[in-house]
Amino acid sequence: MSYVTSHHGTLWFQIRVPSRLESLHGKVVRVNLQTRDPALAKVLSLRLAGEWLSRFHRIRCARSRSDLCAGRQPVARFRCRPSSGGRASSHGAGGSTAHCRR
Repeated sequence: MSYVTSHHGTLWFQIRVPSRLESLHGKVVRVNLQTRDPALAKVLSLRLAGEWLSRFHRIRCARSRSDLCAGRQPVARFRCRPSSGGRASSHGAGGSTAHCRR
């Protein structure tokens, strides 16, 4: 996937923001790479892509954990099953007996 776009001869980094995070960053993040060299732009854009993808991942994980801690339904990547021995979940509200794990 290419994160480099051209505008008036200058190369820009561009990445689409996940729909759940648009309220924080808008629909697209654009950064002027301040270069006209495609090889340098590619290196810079891959570094920026890594930083932004990591940021998006951290925000999604933080939101998922806060949802679990608030007693909301777990996100799809968690499997929930009744806990053995009647243990209460450490992240559920009101003595829930569901145990969620990755």
